[in-house]
Amino acid sequence: MKHRIIAIIIVTISITILSYVGFEFFFDEIKTLHSEPIENADIIYEAAANAIAQSNHITITVSTEKKTTIHNNLFLESSKKTVTYQNLGSNSQKMQTSEVFMNGTQEISFFETYSNNTVYQTVNEANFRYNLTFEHYLDKQIPVIILDPSLYTEVQGLKTSENYLIKFEGGKQPEDWVAETGSEFITSHGSAVIDFNENLQSSTYTLTYQQADAQVCITYHVEIHQKPHAISVPESTDDYIEINHPDGIRILEQAANYLIQSESISSEYEDEIYFEAFGDRRIQNIKIQAFSGNNWNVNIETTTKLTNDNKIDQVAEHHKKEVFTENQYSASMDGQSPEVNTQIDSDAMHNYLNNLLVSTVMLPQYVSDIKTDKNESYIRFIYTGTDVFATFLRQNACDILYQDATLLDESAQVTTKEFDCFLDIDPKTGFPIASGIHYVEQYSTNGMPTQLLYSAKQTYTFS
Repeated sequence: MKHRIIAIIIVTISITILSYVGFEFFFDEIKTLHSEPIENADIIYEAAANAIAQSNHITITVSTEKKTTIHNNLFLESSKKTVTYQNLGSNSQKMQTSEVFMNGTQEISFFETYSNNTVYQTVNEANFRYNLTFEHYLDKQIPVIILDPSLYTEVQGLKTSENYLIKFEGGKQPEDWVAETGSEFITSHGSAVIDFNENLQSSTYTLTYQQADAQVCITYHVEIHQKPHAISVPESTDDYIEINHPDGIRILEQAANYLIQSESISSEYEDEIYFEAFGDRRIQNIKIQAFSGNNWNVNIETTTKLTNDNKIDQVAEHHKKEVFTENQYSASMDGQSPEVNTQIDSDAMHNYLNNLLVSTVMLPQYVSDIKTDKNESYIRFIYTGTDVFATFLRQNACDILYQDATLLDESAQVTTKEFDCFLDIDPKTGFPIASGIHYVEQYSTNGMPTQLLYSAKQTYTFS
């Protein structure tokens, strides 16, 4: 329990990437002050860690940076999180987290408050809540940054004119709170700054490991505030959507941003839209290959098939090919000469590509519930959509087939029958491998019940 309290104090779930060079520069600056080696650095550190363990109200700021390399893709994540713990060890313990998370250039704001076995979560402007014991909530976090001296070949200490600097070198294995199942350890090192009253002021830890095809480097830097923040619980929770999985929203956002950051990826998209009342069906297949390098090279092949139940022998099928290279974009239909051949800015093409890659990944504000399913190949997150998202899909289907988004208005007496969206995550790397939408609704036309189907799925391969 004592070690858990230590972990609680210095905790956070941020995965980001802070430059090792930057931290080394920081500590080099400290060493330019008058300093001298000290003995028993591990004992001084243990005393500071124990002092932290006795605190029942504390605030820390955690900066985390993560660099993930998989094949030809480099993914950067960073966050800065402020975490406050209050009434630790009592029946009224609380915890509050405010975080700004960056995936490349995409910024996501998370705000969480834990109180009475309930977590209130705001992601950007969408509010969620879920039930969780305090112990399980802590297990969901990554408890940085109390280091275990026994995991390093060398622990050195310096006494400067202002504080103690403790350095942990030659890591032999990861710290327990950051170790990934099935990963291969590469290197680790850390450091801590302690004042002369044995108060831990800051800590830093860097770990590099291999996880399946991905090599990951993570750096955590923690600063401890002497004046803890107060914690407030939402007065009204009526607008908080209750969900069943604590990490579902964060994983949804991360998956979308991994796709947006990808530099070498292939994807296949399939969809089907069917109006039973009219017998009209549209099936579309899109194959995407994209590689960044010095400039974006993108190939997109789209096959569209239109059929009608009442005209079985009439099938309209079209093939479109789009190529983008060296800022030159061309598009051709059905094997004919390019109908479009023009220059397009690389950023504009990247935005077009991103829209295709994330077209079946839900936005948090459209989620009304989350469930999970798991096997050896993937972890599946199943998201139920809101009425607002159902309206969007219905209007989009009407616009695609009939160029009339309002074809089915409120007078159609629409009833949703099936509405699940999914996101499959590779359990070894944490990267998305597939996503999809399945929506079926029943409505009345001329007094007769009929159905609308909107289904889409997409697979991803990082290369």
